[in-house]
Amino acid sequence: CRAGYLPQGVITADDSTCSGHGTHCASTIGGTTYGIAKDVTIITVQVLSCGGSGSSAGVMAGIEWAMEDAISRGKPATLSMSLGGNGGG
Repeated sequence: CRAGYLPQGVITADDSTCSGHGTHCASTIGGTTYGIAKDVTIITVQVLSCGGSGSSAGVMAGIEWAMEDAISRGKPATLSMSLGGNGGG
């Protein structure tokens, strides 16, 4: 990762990024060589377990945390989510 990567955004008890999928997705945006926005600060907010499971409430808590963090920083922010689901409704 790069200097602008802030791992304190993780809100689950398990602070591992597990598969690195989120890092892969974030590097598309903020990678120092090929990223679209090279001067961004990336903050990880992990809401799923390493097995890929989690609750809707956990996802919503992550969104709320990210919104509050962006407001506290006083800067524009973008939220990028890479989630799967069972498609039920």
